[in-house]
Parts: sequence; C-alpha cells; structure tokens
Amino acid sequence: MTRLRINIFGGPVAAGDKGAAIHFRTDKIQALFVYLLLEGGRPHQRLSLAALLWPDMPDALALKNLRQSLHRLQRALDAQHPGLGQALFTVTRRSVHCHRPDWLEVDVLRVQQWLAACEAHPHRHLHLCHACLDRLGKAVALYRGEVLAGVGLPDAAPFEEWLLFWRERLAQQVLTALASLTAAHGERGEHDLALDYAGRQVSLDPLREQAHRQVLYLLA
Repeated sequence: MTRLRINIFGGPVAAGDKGAAIHFRTDKIQALFVYLLLEGGRPHQRLSLAALLWPDMPDALALKNLRQSLHRLQRALDAQHPGLGQALFTVTRRSVHCHRPDWLEVDVLRVQQWLAACEAHPHRHLHLCHACLDRLGKAVALYRGEVLAGVGLPDAAPFEEWLLFWRERLAQQVLTALASLTAAHGERGEHDLALDYAGRQVSLDPLREQAHRQVLYLLA
C-alpha cells in the first residue's frame, strides 16, 4: 500500500493529497470510521460500538446495524483505494480493530504528534527553537476546522459527547499553539507573521482576550 493521508479536519472525510472525499453512505458510517481511526490501536467490542451509535435500539438491532455499517464502510474505503478496508481493519465476531500502519497519515493524529513533540522538547526559548517553530507552524496549518464539521448524530448522544470532547480539545490545542507562535515570532521581530497567527486566533475564537491583546501589542 502506498502512503496515504486521511483528512478529517474541516469537513467530509477525504483521502489522498488532493483531498478527494470518501463517499460514505450515511453520516453514521463516516462517524464510525472517524471514531475507529482516532481511537485505534486496540480492539473495540462490537457491543460497545453498537451502543455508541445506536444507543436507543435493542442490542440485536444495533448489532445488525453495526454489521451492515462495517460492510459498507469497507466497501467505501475499497472504492477509494482498492484493499484499503482490509488493510485497516481486522473484524471478528466479537470485535473491530482499526490498525494505523506506518503508511497511513491521519491529519488529526499528525497535529497531535507535532504538538506533543514541541511540548516534550527541552528548548529554553521557543523563539530560538527552529524545529519547534516549524512543528507548530505545520500543526496549525493542518487545522482547517473542527473534526467532522457539519456532521451531527442527534440520536447517538454517546457519540456526540465523544465528538464534542475531541472538537474542544483540538480547538484549545490549536489556539494555544497559535498564541505561542504569535509570541515567538513577535520576539523574533517578524511582526507580519505574528499578526497572521494572532488573526487566526481571533477568527477561531472572537472572544479570546489574549489574542486581541497580542494584536494590539504587535500593532503598537
């Protein structure tokens, strides 16, 4: 399998460098795919997945829906890239395991890797650390909007809670990164770049006082 990027930020899930949308039959199939991708690395019991997406249905019916959705998910992935569904998933009678092979890059997970690498790096001053400035810059550039933008499952409250957690956590991580980039490039005297990062903060969160203070300081 050649290297493949899966894009989750900012709209329908897409694959490949050109961002071709994957055609899922329903929002729940798309939601199932994103959940398994982001919570990968371990098997998930079928019953827990069924309860996540069909919480108000009897177990037998919810499991039937899950079985059909898994089949349609693999078909959608194979239509995009032949063999992708089988390469990513191990499906048994009891569990579903989503693998994250080295050739697969997921934008959400990549952003988290870059942010974690910066947090763990022992630099004394961010504005002097070119490696971390590069990582943070690439991380915020990948953030094109919230996870599964425009998708909501009002009849699946457990999934909605999970999705809200991921959306809020990622938004806060990106805002923090943007604030750090604003301050660092301001210290480097790169005021135009710093203002761009401050402006992105304001566009993401118009009530963010820290961002407005940074804008005023840079303009002054």
